Amino acid sequence: MTAFDELAENGFTVIPSVIPAQLASELRCAVLDLMETEKSNGQSWITNGNRRVFNLLRKTRVCDSLLLNPTIDDVVSQLLTADYLLSSLTANIVLPGNSSQGIHADQEYVWQPWTQALIVNCIWMLDDFLGANGATRVVPGSHLFDMATIPSEDSRFISVEGGAGSVLILDGRLWHGAGANGSIHERVAILANYCAPFIRQQENVFRSLPRDVVNTLPERVWSLLGFAAWNGLGVVDGPPLDWTDGRVRTGLVNSDNYFGPGQVPGRQPKER
Repeated sequence: MTAFDELAENGFTVIPSVIPAQLASELRCAVLDLMETEKSNGQSWITNGNRRVFNLLRKTRVCDSLLLNPTIDDVVSQLLTADYLLSSLTANIVLPGNSSQGIHADQEYVWQPWTQALIVNCIWMLDDFLGANGATRVVPGSHLFDMATIPSEDSRFISVEGGAGSVLILDGRLWHGAGANGSIHERVAILANYCAPFIRQQENVFRSLPRDVVNTLPERVWSLLGFAAWNGLGVVDGPPLDWTDGRVRTGLVNSDNYFGPGQVPGRQPKER
C-alpha cells in the first residue's frame, strides 16, 4: 500500500528514514538547546507536561532542509496543491511523566463538511516513536468522521511507531493526540504544519520573522511562507503588472515590480 493509499484509507502514513539518523540527532540537540534557552530566560511554553518551541525559522537554520525535502513536497503537493503554505514550524518535546494530549483534529477551525484535507501535519521523528515514550495516538479512519462523531477515550486508538528520521504525515481531519511518556527520556519531534493557500497560517510570519532572517531563506521558502501571490490572494498594492496579459496568476512573479521596497528584502521596483 502506498503512502497515498494509507492516507486515503487511514488518514495517516509513516514514511521511514526520510532523513539520516545523524541529521535527526543534530536536529534533536538543536531543539533541546532552544528549549533550555527559553526555560532559562522565562519564555518556555508548556502544556500537559510537554514543552513547545515555536517559530523555529526565526530561531535556528538547522530545520531549513526539512522544508525543501522532495519526498514531503510530493505528498503535500498532491494533498493540498503545489502552492500550499507553511502554517507553522514548531518543536514538541514530550517530557517523561506528561499527560496525554487531548484528542483533536488539526482542521477543527475549518467549517464543515470536511470534504477534503485542507491541513497536513508532517511530524518529523527525532527520536524513535514508541507507545512507551508517548508516540502520537490516532484513530485510524477518523478523517472521514465529522464533528458529531468526535472519538472518545474508549475509541480504537493506536500509537504510531517509527524510527528516528521518519515522518508521520497526518490528514488534517484525523483525530489524534500525543501520548503519555512513560519512559525516562524526552521524546522530541518537529511539527511542520501546512495549509491550503487560501487559509490563514498559524504563525504570522510577516510580523514574527525579522528581515535579516527572511534574507537568508531561498525563494521556495518565501513561497511557503506566503510571500507569493495565489490566484489574486496575497497581492501587494494590487496584482503585479505581469498579470495584465492574463498569463501569470500564482507564484513568485518574475518581475521586480511585484515586491515593493520594504516588503521582501533585496527586491526593488522597476522604473516605470
